[in-house]
Amino acid sequence: MHDKHMSYRPDIDGLRAIAILAVILFHNFPSLLPGGFVGVDIFFVISGFLISGILLREIASSTFSIRAFYARRIKRLFPALILVLITTLAVGWAILLEDEFQKLGWHTSAAASFISNIALWSESGYFDVEGNLKPLRHLWSLGIEEQFYFIWPLLIAIIFRLRIHFIAMAATLMVVSFFFNILFVATYPSGVFFLPGTRFWELIMGGILASVILSHTRMAADAAQQKPVRIPAKLGEIAAPLGLALIAIAILKTPEAGFPGWWALLPTLGATLLIGTGQKTWVARHILSNKAMVWIGLISYPLYLWHWPLNAFAHILYPEIPPVTVRIILTATATLLAWATYRWVETPLRLAAQKPQNSRRIITILSLIMLAFFGIGLTIHKGGVRERLHSLRAQLITARRDWKYPGDEKAFTPGSLPGTTLFFGDSYIQQLYPRIAYLDAQHIPHKTVIFHTSSGCAPIPGFSRKSNPQCGEHADQGFRLAAGPDIENIVIGGSWLGVITRGDYYELDDRDAKIINFADPAILDRTFMRLEKSLASLKSLGKNISIILHPPGGGRADPGTMDAAIRLRFSSKPEVKSVTMEEHLKRTAAINDQIRNIAKNLDISVIDPANWICSDDTCFFTEPDGTPLFKDATHFRASFIRDNATELDPLVVSSPPHMTGIK
Repeated sequence: MHDKHMSYRPDIDGLRAIAILAVILFHNFPSLLPGGFVGVDIFFVISGFLISGILLREIASSTFSIRAFYARRIKRLFPALILVLITTLAVGWAILLEDEFQKLGWHTSAAASFISNIALWSESGYFDVEGNLKPLRHLWSLGIEEQFYFIWPLLIAIIFRLRIHFIAMAATLMVVSFFFNILFVATYPSGVFFLPGTRFWELIMGGILASVILSHTRMAADAAQQKPVRIPAKLGEIAAPLGLALIAIAILKTPEAGFPGWWALLPTLGATLLIGTGQKTWVARHILSNKAMVWIGLISYPLYLWHWPLNAFAHILYPEIPPVTVRIILTATATLLAWATYRWVETPLRLAAQKPQNSRRIITILSLIMLAFFGIGLTIHKGGVRERLHSLRAQLITARRDWKYPGDEKAFTPGSLPGTTLFFGDSYIQQLYPRIAYLDAQHIPHKTVIFHTSSGCAPIPGFSRKSNPQCGEHADQGFRLAAGPDIENIVIGGSWLGVITRGDYYELDDRDAKIINFADPAILDRTFMRLEKSLASLKSLGKNISIILHPPGGGRADPGTMDAAIRLRFSSKPEVKSVTMEEHLKRTAAINDQIRNIAKNLDISVIDPANWICSDDTCFFTEPDGTPLFKDATHFRASFIRDNATELDPLVVSSPPHMTGIK
């Protein structure tokens, strides 16, 4: 879509192509472009440049109308978005579980009101549904943009009316926004990623570039008096490849942890250089203005809208990562749908809207449809559309909601017996609480029980996480608590495998807080030597220690991805889900061997959750009738723990209930 106020630049469509290809390849083939998510940041700069350029021209020439501005936004954004929302709700109604569909309803309302980023931020947390399973997650970026454009046009108008130096004011706002991004990215990563205040600097960067190019530093009586800035050709031929290189580095190297942060400067500065050097450089003429690149850029908006719902539904239907062939088909399908949307929806409506009478009618209809989506989404979210399928799907829903845990930090259950048992770790320890609550509810005499837990924080001393900097202090507090004179028994455990796979742990004594590469066996050994040293110290104090191995689990254990056939209504027959013992051991060997070695060296007890669900050669994730044993891919159901985690009983009661006839 090209506004009549701006001369068309095919190289910008080529830059859009780079951005959308980076995003799609990152989502479908993350190992190819591990930093491809920065494509969104490129879009922010492009948007800020184009929209600000229009606003600056109109305000300077006294032709600006806030009504006309938002009318253009509606005509530009709503048609493709409405089509995607309709399709996503229809597919969601057909295949999602009830709680998933209710969540989709909320996300639909958020999308219709352009607050998807705020909705996702409010949900962010360890037990939030995995982002890959949210079909409208990608609309967070649209929320950022539109929140910016609720403020930016009026702000520019005020700046010009008060005859304030535009670039100076915009640069100040950009620096403040960027400063808060840097200040809080380590401690509040989700807020920095999703909230507008720490993202606006990227759009403002594009706006400043538009002002520099148009030479609109102050209000001018006549926009025609303003002479555009021309960049020397030789300088442009140097700056354009540099911009392309910055984007390439960002796409290939940017880590997810700690983003945006300083890393976001790479794609944004790269995009600024490419746009700022114009369309006559070699890079612009031969790479960005290539016909294929321009074509992809033209359909980039509907392509962005279509690609993620397809990806999310595929992740929902497949218990593990969808096969490569499926992901290739998804990419091709998204491209076809985007082209069809551009060809038969966006283009006809744009042409029809050129007539004033048609334009008003189209804007009214589009606005009413979007308002209807807001209401429909809220109705779905509040349970107005009920579950459509059979009882087995109800079992899956029940399993996903079956979670009763003490929460983070300390949960205290006083007992009548002398001594205290400390449960110390992350959510893998939290999930054991239902057994303790059951013993207490049965009025079985037990020791005092303390749960010192924090979701996502493995109990390893000297380490913390970029995404959760409180993890280091939590571990230190736990070991200090464990050393206290009242603690007799200690049960320690965590997502040991997550230490390796999460990819954002760092050592507290490293001033640079570099991410640790646990794929290096030497580093892994050194990490667990720290754990062994801390446990040895507790052992020397006479503590009775039990350490829990990493349990079986994975995508096949998750009720939400348990049976695509049931979701698609092909069958109501339950399927017994399992993995072989060999698969479980292969998946957890690197980490569980470390735990076993520590236990052997210190002569402490080992609790293996595999004993609860595994026979000689098979680990079952469901009952024989298909009832799930897990809440999600990694956590047992509360009801399962309550009835089966009897290995914990001797640590909290003097006479274990399963020894006295009590289940």
